[in-house]
Amino acid sequence: MSQPARPMTIYFEVDLNESGNLYQTIDISQCVSMLSRKRYRQGLEWAVSGIRVNAPQAVQMTVATLPQTWSCAQAWKTGFRAWRKMQKEAERDMTTGNEARYLDYKIYFDEDHLDPGSLQYAPNLLPYGTAPAGPTIAYDWDYSEYHWPDDSDMAGATRVCHMIGGDYGSQSVGLIHNYADLRARPMPEDPNIPELGAGSVWTALFDDGGDADAVLSDIALSNDDPPYYIGIDSTTEEYYPGGKNYRADWYSWQISVTNVYNSGAGNSGNGFAPGFTAYCGLIRLHLSGQVNLQNIGLYLDLLPGPEDGYMARPMQEVN
Repeated sequence: MSQPARPMTIYFEVDLNESGNLYQTIDISQCVSMLSRKRYRQGLEWAVSGIRVNAPQAVQMTVATLPQTWSCAQAWKTGFRAWRKMQKEAERDMTTGNEARYLDYKIYFDEDHLDPGSLQYAPNLLPYGTAPAGPTIAYDWDYSEYHWPDDSDMAGATRVCHMIGGDYGSQSVGLIHNYADLRARPMPEDPNIPELGAGSVWTALFDDGGDADAVLSDIALSNDDPPYYIGIDSTTEEYYPGGKNYRADWYSWQISVTNVYNSGAGNSGNGFAPGFTAYCGLIRLHLSGQVNLQNIGLYLDLLPGPEDGYMARPMQEVN
């Protein structure tokens, strides 16, 4: 069956700053919504066939996404369910629905992404030629907020949310970090066998002269801790990848580094970052090269598929 006609390549044009760097975040759902003139929810895992880069001089491009991990997907689902429950409880006594037509759960990449004063990270990179604001333009891409009740431990607080890293002051809560704090820890030793089972009558039943204590010790003590970091009982800290204490920065989640070379003969060079998927369609880019280098072209190639023309799936379906 043929798919609807949708823009499959999104073109961006960027310049490097006076230090020869550029940090930007792309929100695929935002870009596709603008170009298609149709709302696409941020809560999608997008398939990207690749990013092509064209530059007049040598450039290096680093690409990172949100962690492609079970805990990241579960943190998103937990944050989404809490946000919807908050809204449903607030609407419980309303006689008529009053939801905005384009209501959607939107998150930030990390604390750098949500800082409007940081020109290196915010606002989002938009397709070439688009106008995000103006006196005659109505346009929203608002990130979701949580509002705590007045009688709670965070009385009257309002926060947005981001995925990677810990809480960001009084502005934003870290989704992975708070998901980690919500979950029960595995037992530090599993199994926890009294005296390693050596005193059991069933152990003696098969004791035919050999020493089974060493075998039992090996069985009970080798790999009795999880094969991943956990906090110890005396602390409140956790170590989920992408949370507050472990791989808590975007750089830890880079998926490719692409170099564009130039011969210096006046011709531009090309590079290619291979395909990937992006939770929530969020991509962090770092480009570095010649100071104040201009007119770097980026071509984000999407794939056709069943999600209203694109290869994507709701975050609720990510395991």
